[in-house]
Amino acid sequence: MEYEFILHPHPTTKPPDIATPEFIARYGISGELLEDFKDLVELRNEIIHPAHAATGTTDNWPLYLARVKAKGILESTGEEHDFVLLSQIASHRLFVWAVGIVRLLYEKVIISDPERMPLFAGYLASFDPPWFH
Repeated sequence: MEYEFILHPHPTTKPPDIATPEFIARYGISGELLEDFKDLVELRNEIIHPAHAATGTTDNWPLYLARVKAKGILESTGEEHDFVLLSQIASHRLFVWAVGIVRLLYEKVIISDPERMPLFAGYLASFDPPWFH
């Protein structure tokens, strides 16, 4: 993470990758935010590595992402048989949810260092302009 290097040209530790337990521990990510973060990483993997196999479910949604489906933020027919996964994630509601999760993660990172927090706090507002609602 670039954040770790700003104002610290020679950091003593390598910044953690966001998909590691070290990142989760360093920034105190837990509870609902942690579960949402894990779901967001899985959604990212579905988009970046589109080797989609049949989900084995009638709604074309993988069971390991059932929490996301339950939020009601996907494009859906509302019927038992639903759109394919990539069509379901083409949703503005999903985008708004994802930006909200990223905002909370960003906030966790910047509050971890009170000395540098004022440099980055102003960017929090960029995550919630009116068009995300």
